[in-house]
Amino acid sequence: MPQTSGQIYLRTAFCREWSRASLFRFWFNGGRVRERLERIDREALVKNEKPFVVPFFPSGKGKKPNRLAVLSDDVIQITAIKRAQSNNDLIIRLFEPTGKSRTTVLSLPFMNRKIPIALGGFEIRTLRVKLGTGEVMNTNLLERPM
Repeated sequence: MPQTSGQIYLRTAFCREWSRASLFRFWFNGGRVRERLERIDREALVKNEKPFVVPFFPSGKGKKPNRLAVLSDDVIQITAIKRAQSNNDLIIRLFEPTGKSRTTVLSLPFMNRKIPIALGGFEIRTLRVKLGTGEVMNTNLLERPM
């Protein structure tokens, strides 16, 4: 079994239950408990992401675009950035996956804005950013003001 930097890959196991075959893949990655808990959610997303095809291959020449949004915390995740359903406001959805309260700063380089945010454990927070004024407000998952 290949082993790289604390990662152990096990063979795929098959299980027959209720007359149907199930496929299980096991992947173990060791480390300190706090570090593992902070990284496990992103690692699971990467491991289970299905490959996709990119139908174009840019040359890489030219000016690179600025980032749309950046978080100061490596654990909190941006799970969605999209245009609001009712207008041209920007909707940004954040998620705290470890179950512990955390703080972060959401930077929006295109607006030159930095927004401090505190999230509780397993909290999902949806923000509405008005592109014209830069005003930020909390909304529910249906994009309605709270």
